[in-house]
Amino acid sequence: MEYDLIIIGWGASGFSAAIKASEISSGEMRIALIGKGNMGGTCVNVGCVPSKFLIEKSLRVNDILHERNGVSRAELFSEVMKELRETVYKSRIGKYEDVIRNYKNVDLFNGNASFLDSKSVKVENGGKTQVLKGSYIIISTGSSPSIPQFINPDYVRTSENFWNTEELPERLAIIGGGPIGLEIGQAMRRFGTEVTIFEIADEILPGYSKEVQSTARNIMENDGIKILTSTKINRIISENSKCIFFGNNKECFDEILLATGRYPNTASLNLQAAGVITDNNGFILTDNKMKTSAEGIFAAGDCVSGKLKLETLSAREGVIAVENIFGYGNEIDFSTIPWAIFTVPNIAGVGIAENEAIQRGLIFDRRVIDASNAVRNSISGNKYGFAKLLVDRNNRKIMGVEVISPEAADFIVEGVYAIRFGLTVDDIIDSTHIFPSHSEIIKIAAQAFKRDISKMSCCME
Repeated sequence: MEYDLIIIGWGASGFSAAIKASEISSGEMRIALIGKGNMGGTCVNVGCVPSKFLIEKSLRVNDILHERNGVSRAELFSEVMKELRETVYKSRIGKYEDVIRNYKNVDLFNGNASFLDSKSVKVENGGKTQVLKGSYIIISTGSSPSIPQFINPDYVRTSENFWNTEELPERLAIIGGGPIGLEIGQAMRRFGTEVTIFEIADEILPGYSKEVQSTARNIMENDGIKILTSTKINRIISENSKCIFFGNNKECFDEILLATGRYPNTASLNLQAAGVITDNNGFILTDNKMKTSAEGIFAAGDCVSGKLKLETLSAREGVIAVENIFGYGNEIDFSTIPWAIFTVPNIAGVGIAENEAIQRGLIFDRRVIDASNAVRNSISGNKYGFAKLLVDRNNRKIMGVEVISPEAADFIVEGVYAIRFGLTVDDIIDSTHIFPSHSEIIKIAAQAFKRDISKMSCCME
């Protein structure tokens, strides 16, 4: 069977690519969309949707318990997890399965895909094999949780199967102090679970700035979460409970969540046959046009080598890949891709990180101001947070933004616009912000480049 475009993977990037190609071609491009498992990929099924659902419900635990006198935390947790799974199902149907039916030019193939050559893909399912040929191919197979060899997968849960948890654990261990570990750990703590986070690095959120790391640690510990950094786990056993051995110590838990990173779903694709090159970890190498090393083959999403693994970035990469198939010549601008960690308060950023700026030899100025400088934080009772701006010393343009604040995931887009459109510190200062608001902290950080903000009145321009 011959197609104009074959897309391997039906998650965020695959769907984005299929829809964009259909729009550009006015439904004339014949597309094969290959996938396996639940349609929609990581985000809707086991990532963004369930995790943010759990976070939102955890914020209302005490209110719900008060409203429903007599309901225990354990009963409430079981109800929440059932509702969570129902929400995931409805989101998958409404945003993926129903959506793709609108595109009559897209044929769906459920099965395992592998390359025969740079233009041919074999799809296997239940003993049935089909060979598809495509003028262009986009690889968007995503990633899966990484499980170290010394850990028996039967003893742990991952970010993909944690959502099947039925009973509220009294004690939860989380191996990995990255965004997933912090988000789920904080949510579970609100349900009353004792949470311990194990991190092999010397601080949680490895790779992030020191200000983010130290503030995040304060937030977690203030919530009653135990954090063990510089801690190497030797083994895990399952007896009456699940026990973790580290150093000369042993601690036992009801559940263990493994959140130690992800690996690309590329091993079974037979990429060598297509001439597609990966990095040492199996992630596909591309340029900023999402082109791989093989002519006519593009890649997008979490299977691509890169620092950020985000649903919105995956979708953007899918669009960029298609636009370049049509000859647009567009490139993805990673400096304008925002990221957020949905702890409370939120942690968010965009642009060049300080350590990257130093490594690249860039000349910049920085300002870091405490959250207390924004009156809204005092009003809302938020004790933790900051805003950090990096500015090009030569032209005063915004290079990077980091914020820890309530609602930071919503207003970090101000940093996106500032970087994308080359705004300066003065442009931020000259833009009137709402008072009192959490977003005002970005303007105050900009003002810190011009004056001593401790001598400013509210709403000072």
